[in-house]
Amino acid sequence: MKTEQQLIDTVAKEQRENLPPDWELPVHLDVTSLFVVIGTLQLALRHPEFRKTPSAKAARRIIDTLISGIPDNCPASKELARLGDNPKFDA
Repeated sequence: MKTEQQLIDTVAKEQRENLPPDWELPVHLDVTSLFVVIGTLQLALRHPEFRKTPSAKAARRIIDTLISGIPDNCPASKELARLGDNPKFDA
């Protein structure tokens, strides 16, 4: 079994050798799954240790991208999704 660092190194090498630099994974979500993903990432961003990591910037970018993908004719849905950025609206 590989150590954690060996696995990370292997994955990095694998990705460099096998994926083009602009590779993206298209993701299709129903509305419930969309809100679950957004909310989970918003919750993760509240953790003080997570906020210090490079992953926090990626999480923020994903949240913003997902919310911007909500159709403009659903402004209340966008507003509801943004409420998850504010801890005072936690259930």
